[in-house]
Amino acid sequence: YVDDLRSLDADLYKQLMSVKHDDSNALIIESMELTFCVTHDILGDKVTQNLIENGSNVTVTHRNRHKYINLLADYKLNKCMSVQSLSFLHGMSKVVNLDYLRIFDATELSKLLSGDTNTELNWINAWKDLRSSCHYT
Repeated sequence: YVDDLRSLDADLYKQLMSVKHDDSNALIIESMELTFCVTHDILGDKVTQNLIENGSNVTVTHRNRHKYINLLADYKLNKCMSVQSLSFLHGMSKVVNLDYLRIFDATELSKLLSGDTNTELNWINAWKDLRSSCHYT
């Protein structure tokens, strides 16, 4: 599910993929001084969250980079947004039976909830064409 990170944070996804596919260790991952933790800015305060026990003291290496990528993606996609996601689901369940949403994949559900820019643009262009082709009396 690391690929799902692309839609949330394209820059982070791109950086993680360069680390993931660096089989020859040309980036010298150890020199990046990454650790198994994430730092957030919450109302001006820096808060560090460990991805593993004692993660701020565990350096990401060429050998453990895949574990780091998976843990970071899981954190970004699931754990750090869990309260917001549960609140959204609770509200959504008041409107729609959540079992009905299981028939949609992630792309279809996104279009259902957010709309589809291409479809909207096509509709707007069709509407303009319709208005220019009709003569009102």
